[in-house]
Amino acid sequence: MPQPLVWLLDVLRAAGLNVHETEGWRDRGAEGRPPAPIGVLQHHTATRTTPQKPVPTLDMCIKGRSDLDGPLCQALIGLDGSIHLVAAGRANHAGEAKASGPMPAAGSGNDIYIGFEWDYHGVEQHPSREQYDAAVRATAAVLRHLRVPAEHTRGHKETSVTGKIDPGNVDLNQFRAHVAAAMNPPAPQPSPPGPAPQPQPQPPQGPPSLPPIPDSPPARGGNPGPPDPAVMRVVYLVGKHMNVSDYVMLAAFETGLVESQMSNLNWGHSTSLGVFQQRPEWWGTPPQLMDVRYAATKFFEKALKKERENNRRSAGQLSQDVQDSAHPERYDQRETEARRLIDETAHSVHPAPPGPNPPPPHGQPPNQGQPPQGQPPQGQPPQGQPPQQPPAPAPAPPPPPQPVVPTVFGSWILPGADGALSAFATSTSGEVVTAWQVSPGGDWVGWLGIGGEPAGRPVVVREPSGATVVFVRDRNGEVITSSCPQLGAKWSPWIGLRGEIAEDPVAVLRPDGAIALFAVGEDGKLHSAAQAGRGGHWTDWDDHGGDLIGRPAIALGQNGAVSVFARNSQREVVMSTQGTAGAGWSEWKGLGGSMAGDPVVVTLPDGVVVLLAVGDDQQLYCVERPGEGGNWSDLGGDFTGTPAIGVNPGGRVEVFVRDTSGAIHTAEQQSAHGGWSAWTDLGGSLGGDPVAISRPDGASSLFGVGHDGDMVTAGQPDPDSPWEPWTDLVDSLKA
Repeated sequence: MPQPLVWLLDVLRAAGLNVHETEGWRDRGAEGRPPAPIGVLQHHTATRTTPQKPVPTLDMCIKGRSDLDGPLCQALIGLDGSIHLVAAGRANHAGEAKASGPMPAAGSGNDIYIGFEWDYHGVEQHPSREQYDAAVRATAAVLRHLRVPAEHTRGHKETSVTGKIDPGNVDLNQFRAHVAAAMNPPAPQPSPPGPAPQPQPQPPQGPPSLPPIPDSPPARGGNPGPPDPAVMRVVYLVGKHMNVSDYVMLAAFETGLVESQMSNLNWGHSTSLGVFQQRPEWWGTPPQLMDVRYAATKFFEKALKKERENNRRSAGQLSQDVQDSAHPERYDQRETEARRLIDETAHSVHPAPPGPNPPPPHGQPPNQGQPPQGQPPQGQPPQGQPPQQPPAPAPAPPPPPQPVVPTVFGSWILPGADGALSAFATSTSGEVVTAWQVSPGGDWVGWLGIGGEPAGRPVVVREPSGATVVFVRDRNGEVITSSCPQLGAKWSPWIGLRGEIAEDPVAVLRPDGAIALFAVGEDGKLHSAAQAGRGGHWTDWDDHGGDLIGRPAIALGQNGAVSVFARNSQREVVMSTQGTAGAGWSEWKGLGGSMAGDPVVVTLPDGVVVLLAVGDDQQLYCVERPGEGGNWSDLGGDFTGTPAIGVNPGGRVEVFVRDTSGAIHTAEQQSAHGGWSAWTDLGGSLGGDPVAISRPDGASSLFGVGHDGDMVTAGQPDPDSPWEPWTDLVDSLKA
């Protein structure tokens, strides 16, 4: 019989979470009295997880361990942010619980807590950003349902009487603050006293929150007719509640069209049933397969797994991976129709606001102010009814898209649109991690893992839409990428862009909004790959020749011109230029010098290019207008590595460079294109090159990784003010 916590499904899906039902979870529970929860207890599984295997302990959570019978939790939260419902009854997750915060002591915490297991190691691994966000939102939804405050969520390490440490690498006070914020969004501000304001035209609103998934349309016999709107609505909403990508949604509609003409059939080839013609021996019982909600959930679960393995194929190929059809070519043949039906279904789920009255049919005059027969004149209500209010003004048209400012991205620090910063790094446990400021100049949150198997430092890009895109070399020399539409949202699965890349790439946001990558390959040549338009698929890597070492530097010019600077195998700096977007590249031209470190370049507001590099003699060298007759100038010093550049107000260049002990030194131009100041020692003990950020107020901030492996930062409180000491950014990168 169903257990008492079956409401978890509706509560979590109503919160927009990606929820999966394990078979039998509604009836599953451990021995003992049913729980009467007043809080949520957070755990980690102590199992190493990967994006390819985000929930490896699911079977154990259901069945238990040799020393403890299952179920071991009510829900398991995967590394990808998915939530898997394990038990609607009692779960063996808490043991004896001591008092913590407002929560009382209990002989068995299983009586008073719902158990959430996060599937990650906890010691050698942080939770992923998607996992953390899903835990916050799920906990907030459950506590809101229980009508208790955020303080009623605790960590097992706070209640255990045997010294448990889970959830590891999670600040629970910070976690509760995030849960409280999710439970209590800002209240609307009261209107000031006085006469009511006149209605103002409103901009178009975004799509409303998702409606609940409706009941399954009944199964039917006979030949498939036209696509059933009720079936399509259920499939669409199941996918949206599971946060599937447009690519996976397209695969589902292509599959439904091929297999059943988007109809819930009670018959099919051999034993196949339902909208996706799934077989009971593989997918579930016949009644389950004729429940479109169940059938769609099972399809999307398998499709999401296949998407994580490889999402560079067509939607039809993904359909084939799920269905294993004898006729794989059929799915892509339905792409156009599938896209149209997805659009129609989306509009039925989120109907557009009504517009103005349509014009009269062709050849008929307008009513000329006269009402239709039997209706009162325009502006007058029917007899016995109060006067009508004037119609609301029509929505204002959406603003035109903002022009794209071409930008070079080569750093692992990224300013947001509001000035708050995000940092990305490679942890010593072998994944990409991120931390971010809660507000400009505010506290930092992190580190949270986002997966990948990096061999180099991440490079992070801000798209025109506000999305964040990360690129990093993996251990096979391939560049891999993941993206996140907004802070706190789910990171996409990592995909590979192929190639055999020897050094970290540099990214360029082009005038059309597409991203291009430049990197030196293992063959010593410059290679580039780009999106085919904004958000488009990635091209193969192009070969631009050269005999190069190290990481290139990129400068952007007018009309889409791109100049690339790099060291050749003789350590001379060379350059090649693409005069306009899509044009050919110039021959590589030597600029002289013998440089120990990679060059850096900046384009000033007046269009002048400034190039800097550390020479073999450990002096810093600078040249303005490289390739146009400029000569290298010696700025002195005793340095190593690659410098970082900032631009002060007025176009003055500021440079930061590391000495052989790891201390950072800085000098700046006294005026635009003028002489340089003496060197100032900013201290520090960095094990790698610094990153400089010029803040909107004109002051600068520095970031780097110390010899101890932790990320550190230093900055100026105000422009031209003394520098503050180096401090740790957040907790350790080692875990």
